[in-house]
Amino acid sequence: MSNETHTSRAVLIFLSIILCITVLNLFLTLYIMLVMTNKAKFNFRAGDTYRFGKYHDSAITWLVLDVDENNNRALLITKNALFERKFDDSSNLWPDSNIYKYLNGSNSPINFTEEEAGKIYTDPERGKIFLLSTDEASNSDYFADDDARKCNFKGLACYWWLRSSGNSGNYASVVSSSGKIDLFGDRVSNNDIAIRPALWINP
Repeated sequence: MSNETHTSRAVLIFLSIILCITVLNLFLTLYIMLVMTNKAKFNFRAGDTYRFGKYHDSAITWLVLDVDENNNRALLITKNALFERKFDDSSNLWPDSNIYKYLNGSNSPINFTEEEAGKIYTDPERGKIFLLSTDEASNSDYFADDDARKCNFKGLACYWWLRSSGNSGNYASVVSSSGKIDLFGDRVSNNDIAIRPALWINP
């Protein structure tokens, strides 16, 4: 067999390999596009309201703060405060607080169907249901101004807890009834501060 024949065969094999790789890449691209097209998506956007879960027997209306398309998650906060409760007896550390345990424990007043519960993203630091931090509450992408941060409890403007520590060991930060963030905070044992839960969900 001549060298020319060997060369032609080698070229043919090389071209066949290139063709196979090209076809595989094409199929892979089409598969990725199909998966992305069929990926579950949210039917709402930031600023919308959304009903999800119940507080005792009443449906909860949430305000959509963010739709994170990269991680396919949405951040929700209750439109109105659900109840008033102390942050803790003495600690202003969120993971150790009574309110953290109350919201995320078996006796939580917030209930979800099995399908809804499966959509909730559990953050290792914040938990499943949490309070916003001062950074989150001051994020202009979430709240345009103080008015947007205002919250009602039983029809009246209220103070609501944040999970960030306040100015001393037994104070936690709050949002005032006028929507301003109070970094000094209030005494954690104050039972008259409202609870406005937040959570991340998947579609």
